[in-house]
Amino acid sequence: MEKNRKKNMADKRGRKEKAKADALDQWTEETDTNITQTEPPKQDEGSDDEYRELEKSRLEDLRDRDAYADRLKERDRERTKKLVGEKANEKAEAEALKRKNLADDKEARRVVLPDVKERSRQEYLKKRELQQTEKLQIMLESKNCLFIYLFIL
Repeated sequence: MEKNRKKNMADKRGRKEKAKADALDQWTEETDTNITQTEPPKQDEGSDDEYRELEKSRLEDLRDRDAYADRLKERDRERTKKLVGEKANEKAEAEALKRKNLADDKEARRVVLPDVKERSRQEYLKKRELQQTEKLQIMLESKNCLFIYLFIL
């Protein structure tokens, strides 16, 4: 129950950040299409230099804005990677495809299944050995404490 709640919260957080990124993308696309270069005023040579300076500063502002938007997107992307990594998704998808192919092919299943069973058994035995060792250590410590207590009395 708790796992589902945490998963739902993470999914919700991921959807919100994706919505923010999509809105930012849409906004930058709209502003890029709405901005057109203005024609220089038809006046003397002095105003032409002013126009070039204004146009140069406007283009620099646009580059700065785009760079800022890219930094925001990258920061959001880094944060969302912590929630769900892209490589983890790719690995999971590849594993799911491999399992699906195995499920469809009886001969491949027959070949792979004994290996999987053996590997699973070995992992279980390792875990079981550690558990039994810890259990024996705890029992030994409790008996030592009891012996010391009886010896003191």
